[in-house]
Amino acid sequence: GLSRNHQPSTAEQGGVTIWVRAMDNIGNAGNWSSPVHYYYDNTSPGAPILVSPSNNVVINGASVTQSWSTTDTDIDYYIYESYNDSGATSLRWSQNYSTTSKTATNVIDTEYWWRVKAVDHAGNVSPWSDLWKITIDNIKPVVSIDNPTGSLFNSNVEVRGTVTDTNLRHYWVQVKRNGSIVFNKTILSTGIANALLYTATLDGDYVVTLAARDSAGGGSYTGNRSDDIVRKFTIDKVAPDAPLLEVV
Repeated sequence: GLSRNHQPSTAEQGGVTIWVRAMDNIGNAGNWSSPVHYYYDNTSPGAPILVSPSNNVVINGASVTQSWSTTDTDIDYYIYESYNDSGATSLRWSQNYSTTSKTATNVIDTEYWWRVKAVDHAGNVSPWSDLWKITIDNIKPVVSIDNPTGSLFNSNVEVRGTVTDTNLRHYWVQVKRNGSIVFNKTILSTGIANALLYTATLDGDYVVTLAARDSAGGGSYTGNRSDDIVRKFTIDKVAPDAPLLEVV
């Protein structure tokens, strides 16, 4: 016949090379044909490894790059999917990528879960990678100095403030008296409400600054930053001298 069906065995993974030659009716053999290599692969790639951003990260959505890796060398493309739930039942986005990363810009505030699987050139599909979570937070913290509300005092002054944010990382308080810093502190916190920030006891002109950052971006100073709230006041506890009276 002019054809032969060949089913490669497991030992022939990677492919087989075939030559053909003709034999006549009395056993004379012709020359071998040129070899032809047929690739054979029924082994699925390993599951991709998610690289960044890290699992459960909070990040600003201006530009979000998700990346993954694999040790397989015959990958044709990757299937990326994200979901609205941790059970991966509510599909949010699905797309094929030929590279090991995906970038999105101007992502609105949300939280989602994502994973990737690989497809090789023979069409074998890997298992899914792990399922990782991303929280997008584009909203800066809100801060306020609740006390004092006035500007001139003849007694000690409690400086109180409020800081709110869904993913707050820290807030920062600075107090200057007569132009010199007398208090400067960064406090890791999930938020405060009318909390005591500083007690001013000495006479002088005070300037208090309160600001905060959230966890978007993961670092100390990479999250969304609040507006700086500034409050100025003066303490004067010294009574004026008694007037001099003249007897005329």
